[in-house]
Amino acid sequence: LHRLPRYLASKTAYELLLTAKQISAFEALTLGLVNEVVAQENLLSKAIEMAERICRCAPLAIEATLEVVQEGLSYSDEFTAMDAQYNNAFPSIRRMMLSQDTHEGLNAFIEKRRPNWSGK
Repeated sequence: LHRLPRYLASKTAYELLLTAKQISAFEALTLGLVNEVVAQENLLSKAIEMAERICRCAPLAIEATLEVVQEGLSYSDEFTAMDAQYNNAFPSIRRMMLSQDTHEGLNAFIEKRRPNWSGK
């Protein structure tokens, strides 16, 4: 409940929260509450496809991104969140940049191949 006004215009969030209005999947898509609408029979394959795309990314980069985003969401206003993220993201970024995965990613790019991430 408390996060909905961060994702939607406040008047839309209030309408949904105060009226308990149910919305369709396509309305949720239009509002930006969901990324994609798929038929129920395609839902599992679409979820697996997204998980596979995420798994192809560097694990330490995924971890750092999640840490910074989650920290930003813990603040009440956008400017405090941005300031905190700017000041507190350095350890996550430093850990990632000094990793074996960074070297692997650069080598894979130069060699025009897919990287083999180790999470180290």
